[in-house]
Amino acid sequence: MAFSGGSGTSASPYQITTVAQLNDVRNYSSSHFKLMNDLDLDVSPYNTGSGWTPIGDPTNKFTGSFDGDGFRIDGLFINTTDVRMGLFNYVYEATIKNVGLTNVNITGSNHSGALVGVAASSNISNCYSTGSLLGVNNAGGLIGINSDSTISNCFSSCNITSNDGSNAGGLIGNNIGTTTNCYSTGSMSGTSTNIGGFCGYNSSTITNCFYDSTTSGKSDTGKGTPKTTTEMKTTSTFSTWDSGESDPWKLTTGSYPELRVFIKATNISITSIKATSTSQAKVPIINAIDININSVIATSTNQAKIPIISTIKNISITSTSANLTSQMIVPTIFIAKNIFITSTKANCISQFKVPFIIAIINEIAQLNLSESIRKPFIQTSTTNHIINQLSRRIRTEVM
Repeated sequence: MAFSGGSGTSASPYQITTVAQLNDVRNYSSSHFKLMNDLDLDVSPYNTGSGWTPIGDPTNKFTGSFDGDGFRIDGLFINTTDVRMGLFNYVYEATIKNVGLTNVNITGSNHSGALVGVAASSNISNCYSTGSLLGVNNAGGLIGINSDSTISNCFSSCNITSNDGSNAGGLIGNNIGTTTNCYSTGSMSGTSTNIGGFCGYNSSTITNCFYDSTTSGKSDTGKGTPKTTTEMKTTSTFSTWDSGESDPWKLTTGSYPELRVFIKATNISITSIKATSTSQAKVPIINAIDININSVIATSTNQAKIPIISTIKNISITSTSANLTSQMIVPTIFIAKNIFITSTKANCISQFKVPFIIAIINEIAQLNLSESIRKPFIQTSTTNHIINQLSRRIRTEVM
């Protein structure tokens, strides 16, 4: 299986854009991976029979890294009596971060969690799960067993049912590691012993972790702090959490805490980005459903930069202009539907650069009146390229 990019190293992780590529992670258990878009697992053969086969096992542990990059995997379905059920079966000295699992539906046996069945000596952060899970021993909304791992800044709203066993919790079934700044809101039910609102059984460290006592129907302490729904939606409850603009959590009165890495705006409209004199205008990261950039202008010896644009629907750049010795740079654009660049202009000894564009439907670029215009990498499934060559030198490299 060929991945969409990368070489599998920590510096250049394999890029995952399809369900088939996600399934192939199991064959490169010590490599490094990065999710590039949302994935839907509610497709055959992963939504019938026993469903998804978890990645790794005690013999072939997953020991690499997996960065969800703020994207979501929807519809994880597992129906089996096997043990260690989840997206991952068994991870060891692994790093998993920024993964969202939505509409999980898992029926398993022992040591089951939406993300990982058994997490041993690993680091898991900025992850969450929604849906339902039915297990026996060590059942958790996110992790079945935390064995000497560090779990931080995670949450789960999975509804958990555990029968005829022991140790079930809203986030973790059995905690033998360190868990910090996490919460759970799912309901807890079943006939098993040690059913807790946040954690079933704890023999190690749980710090600054909370669960919704109203929705879970639990009130146990010492393994996560119970709070009512109203208290869970009050920012002062989480006063010890990192919630600045560059921190993992966004706290809003009236809502459960949100992980910033998953927050994407619905619409962004930028009417003008302008750099003058020796200044720079920068828009580092944009995550949105729709982006409209009407005008970007760089003049004199300036630079106007939009380093990363990540959108799951549409982007429209109607006018970009770089004059004199200036540069207009849009290095990375990742989208899942349409991109339209209707006018890009570079004059004199200036440069306009769009080095890397990934689109699924189409891409139209009209490049006019330029001295040096570069479009090195464009990847599309259905592509319509319009390039008006009106200058003395236009360099276009299309892959």
